[in-house]
Amino acid sequence: MVQKKKAMDYRSSLNLIRPLQLLLATLSTLTAVAILGTAAHAFSIYATGRAANNPWWLPLWPQHFYTANAEAVIGASAGIVLLNMAYIVLSLLPKVCVSQ
Repeated sequence: MVQKKKAMDYRSSLNLIRPLQLLLATLSTLTAVAILGTAAHAFSIYATGRAANNPWWLPLWPQHFYTANAEAVIGASAGIVLLNMAYIVLSLLPKVCVSQ
C-alpha cells in the first residue's frame, strides 16, 4: 500500500514537472533560434559585402574582422536548436515519455 502511494506521488509530481520542462526547452529553442538568425544574418551581410568586390570595402578590411566568434555562435546555437528539438520530440512520444 505504501509503495502504491509513493508511486502515485511520484507520478503526480512528474505530471507537474513535465510541462515546465517542455516550456523551458521551448523557450531555450526560441532564444537559440533568435541568436542563430541574428548572427547568421550579420555574418552573411559581411560575407556578401566582402565577396561582391564592393569598391567601398578597402582591401585591408577582411584582415581586421575576426569571424571565428561569429562562426562559433552560429554553430553553438544550431546545436542547441537541434538538441532541444530532439528533446521536445522525444519527450512527447508515448513510448519514451515517463509520465504516461
